[in-house]
Amino acid sequence: MDTDLANLDQAVTRRDVLVALQTMHRMRGALVMVKMTTLSSDFQAVEAKLRRDGGDDEVFQDVVRLTHELRNLLAQV
Repeated sequence: MDTDLANLDQAVTRRDVLVALQTMHRMRGALVMVKMTTLSSDFQAVEAKLRRDGGDDEVFQDVVRLTHELRNLLAQV
């Protein structure tokens, strides 16, 4: 997950929608496997928004918020 988080951070910095989508999809699958369904659903909603709206600042802010939330959860484990 650390590698995916780093890749997602880089995708946000570069505003790379494709890499962000691919990475978030992979991360969402891992979240489903460990039964983090609420966070997985949040990732799915932001993925859909990213597909629909492209790489606008608001969507990337949502991605940053989700990665921050995920990092906080991982720090507690």
